[in-house]
Amino acid sequence: MRSTRPRNGRLGFTLVELVVVILILGVLAGIAVPYTFGVSEQAAEQAVVTQVQQIFEAAEIFKARNGRWPNDASSGDFPSDFDGLLPSSLFTSRTPIGAYYDWDGLGTARPVIGVGIYVGIPATRSVDELADDGDLNTGWVQRLGGALHFKLDDN
Repeated sequence: MRSTRPRNGRLGFTLVELVVVILILGVLAGIAVPYTFGVSEQAAEQAVVTQVQQIFEAAEIFKARNGRWPNDASSGDFPSDFDGLLPSSLFTSRTPIGAYYDWDGLGTARPVIGVGIYVGIPATRSVDELADDGDLNTGWVQRLGGALHFKLDDN
C-alpha cells in the first residue's frame, strides 16, 4: 500500500484542522465545567449538614451526661466540652463552604443553642433548601444576624 504525502513532504495537521479541534474542546469544556462546579458545591453543602448533625449528636450526648448544654465558644475555637466527643479540627478548620463553625451554647447572647456559620446569602439559602424548609425565617436552619444558624434548642 502506498501512502500519499503532501507536496512539501511533511506529515501533520493543517491550521484549519487544529482550530476546529480546539473549538470543539472549548465547547465541551464550556458544558462540563459549570456542571462539575455545581456538583461540588452541592457535595460541600451536604457535608456541612452532615457535620452539623455530628455536632448536635455530640451536644446531645454531653447534655445527657451533664444535664446541661455545652458552654459557648467563639467562631473557630474548639468548645472544650466537646473534648472526647468530636475532633477539634471540626471547629478549628474551615467548613466545606468556608468560614468556621461557631458553637452557641450556654452563655451565648443568641436566643438559641446551636451552630452558626458566617457565610454569604447564596450558600445560606442552598443549605437551608437542602436540610430544611427553604425558608430562612423558620425551621431548624435560619439566618440569625450575619450567620447561617442551625437551631438545636431555644436558649
